[in-house]
Amino acid sequence: MWQIAINHSKDYLKSWYNKTVINVEDGNILDTKHKESVEVTLIQKDDDSRIVYSVMNLPIKYREVIYLFYFEELTIKEIEKVIQVKHNTIKTRLRRAKELIKEELEGDVNGR
Repeated sequence: MWQIAINHSKDYLKSWYNKTVINVEDGNILDTKHKESVEVTLIQKDDDSRIVYSVMNLPIKYREVIYLFYFEELTIKEIEKVIQVKHNTIKTRLRRAKELIKEELEGDVNGR
């Protein structure tokens, strides 16, 4: 069951729709409850989009562990059962994925 979900997620991530269609949420910009300025909200959205872009550019073996660990909030033991990879391999992939994301984000900051 998990393998079907993983394969379906991989197919979606490779799809034309995912690569070309951008989801826009206009409701968060004018949120008066938090009394944040529009500038702060836009900066946060820009940061979020750069992080998502960096995650989506990772090789699939790193992307799937990042997705399962941070977005699905699975433990390393649960990920181990889902993707049938050893515990230490998952830890290594998480560490390497974070390093790749950090390098790409630092390159964006220095390149701007």
